[in-house]
Amino acid sequence: MQYHNKTYLLNIPNWDWRRGDDAICVAELKLGFLAQNCLAPGFSTLLANLFTMRTYRKASGTEASSTVLPMGTSSFWLDDYMEGAGMEMYTEHFSPAFEKMTFAAAAELCFSRLRLLLIAVQSSKSSSDTAAAVHSPYPTTGNLDTHVISINPNSATKITANTLGFFIAQSAEDAKRAAYFCIRCHENVDMHQVKPCPCRKACQLRRSKSLFSRLLESRSAVEPVLPVAISSSSVNCLQQRVVVGASSSPSHFDFAWLARGAGASLGNHSSWHSGTYHQLLASNNSNTNNLEGHKSSGEQAVNTLCQFDVTGMFHWCPEKNIKACLLDEGQPASSNCFNDHIVVCIFADYRSPIIGLRSFIMPLRASNLHLHDLKTVVLIGNLDYIKREWKTIANFPKIWVLPGSPLSKANLRSVNVNLASMCVILSSKSDNTIDDLTLADKEAILCSLNVKAMDFSDVDTINAEVPVITLRHSAPRRDEQASMLKKTPRNRIQNLMMNKSPSVGSSTQQTADPVVPAVFYRPPRFVSRTGSTIPIATELAFDMNVQFLEQEEEEDGGELFMTQPFACGTAFTISVLDSLMSTAYFNESALTLIRSLVTGGSTPLLEKILAEGAGMRGGTLSSTNQASRDRCRLAQLTLTGSTLGKFAVQGTPFEKLFLGALREYGILIIGIYRLLRWGEPGNVSSVSYRRFVITNPPPTLPLHPSDWIFCLVPHQHILEPSQVQKI
Repeated sequence: MQYHNKTYLLNIPNWDWRRGDDAICVAELKLGFLAQNCLAPGFSTLLANLFTMRTYRKASGTEASSTVLPMGTSSFWLDDYMEGAGMEMYTEHFSPAFEKMTFAAAAELCFSRLRLLLIAVQSSKSSSDTAAAVHSPYPTTGNLDTHVISINPNSATKITANTLGFFIAQSAEDAKRAAYFCIRCHENVDMHQVKPCPCRKACQLRRSKSLFSRLLESRSAVEPVLPVAISSSSVNCLQQRVVVGASSSPSHFDFAWLARGAGASLGNHSSWHSGTYHQLLASNNSNTNNLEGHKSSGEQAVNTLCQFDVTGMFHWCPEKNIKACLLDEGQPASSNCFNDHIVVCIFADYRSPIIGLRSFIMPLRASNLHLHDLKTVVLIGNLDYIKREWKTIANFPKIWVLPGSPLSKANLRSVNVNLASMCVILSSKSDNTIDDLTLADKEAILCSLNVKAMDFSDVDTINAEVPVITLRHSAPRRDEQASMLKKTPRNRIQNLMMNKSPSVGSSTQQTADPVVPAVFYRPPRFVSRTGSTIPIATELAFDMNVQFLEQEEEEDGGELFMTQPFACGTAFTISVLDSLMSTAYFNESALTLIRSLVTGGSTPLLEKILAEGAGMRGGTLSSTNQASRDRCRLAQLTLTGSTLGKFAVQGTPFEKLFLGALREYGILIIGIYRLLRWGEPGNVSSVSYRRFVITNPPPTLPLHPSDWIFCLVPHQHILEPSQVQKI
């Protein structure tokens, strides 16, 4: 279904998303994948592989891999990539061992003991913190009860009996470890031996009694509040769980805090829940103001100009006339001052079907992005076609239009394509009369090769206003940073279980995300005298045409997902989304998670407004908007600075980086973007700067100082802009 036809479907009288009705627009998701690829290059490959059903077992010794490698392909990077490509998304309910844990504590336990990557949770509004609804206001489809999916939520979200987890794992059997895990039976066993135990049925019985008690208590209350109660049966269930103390001797879990301060602690917790929604938003707004105090006065002045749509999920501006956003192709590149922007090459004319550019712009204007993080978008294409879509994108800030052909090097040079953070090549033409399928993508392929062949040696490739750093191939000294990795040995299971308690000793390291913002660094942008280092993402109609994108490598005979352009995130085809229908059929919550990750925060309310033809409507700068912004964002970071630089030691296990980022900053790492030829010193060709995607790396994977990471970053942290490195 085309995106513009989706509005007619939503206007059907009996259509109701609460009852499970849903419309899957593959073109909308495709553009969302490409948009997120602009914020974190390679993320389109990472996410597409998660929802494609395939398995891969790494070869051991002389055993052959179950996947046949294409001819002429070096397998030194393909093993790491294919192991991540075999990961899939699964949903599973948590075992009683996770109850009352924070999300960070549960994610650490899953990663350390169960080899699972927990990225989100789904809980019912009637049994979860109201603040959790702020992180992902898109409710799941299903029954009439409203559910909320929270992606890497803060410490206000706790695991309850009804919580559903979203896991990245190799198989559904691996994901069931989260439902089977028992502290008493599985504390010291291998993760492959985590099976159903006798404690499971007993805990399920006590869990049902506890839920029935809570239901009676909530119905007897005068005001409908979120019940927080600990029944005697649930206490008995928790008392049966055995943990290992600091002296490595078995002991029961300490419930002394229930006798000492349970009344005050639970009383405060309960009063927090019983507050009105407006009080909650006011509290959240005050916290946001405290966070803004850490920023400079100049940035505060800029943020006061932020405007959002009526849902508070996207940056918004008053509707602009397209004439005010037109660029002159005859203008010199220096006068436009475009830097760290996104260039979109559109091959469509007035007769072409609508692409749906709004689906591409919306993720780039999500409200969880700070105002200074919004990248300028320059559209190059036929003006008559862009006018047809302008009304749908006229309310988004920082959008420019250059009429002309994307195949013209003069047009590309006039928008400083060599300084762009990403060049996206889209195609809208669909000619069913073409007999040779290789000609269907000829314009997109020629444009991609055209950009790579551009020569910038005759002009000043870097403006005077752009900070430049000369690239030096130097690795951090091991003796300077190895000491930073030394940590006091601790019992992980004990500390994670202690996170359930309202009061934890000062000596215990907590896993909750911090409130104070930290500074992180985005990857640099490489600028050279040729276009070979310009980041490019090309949309192809047919998988077979990916072989024409790379002239230096032989890509013949292999499947699309095993080719370098796809593994590096530089090529994307709509065929990789074919399995989404099957995924949505077997797991309806997975589709909602995809939308939350891809669209930037599209809600049923916004879709209803758009279906009525009202367009993007502006809202007021209120506490509701501030609360809606407080959700994690996708980012790509480097292992530099005082925050993550201590892990940039050659050979450091990935586990230390994952746990350190999660405990100290609340950052959830979901993948690595690694150089294809990091082990070839002195290689300065364009291939030496190419990277591939590793999804959910194993804990023992050695890190390289040059690695970039895909991560879900809490909203309060500050991401420094990319620096330019001349090569």
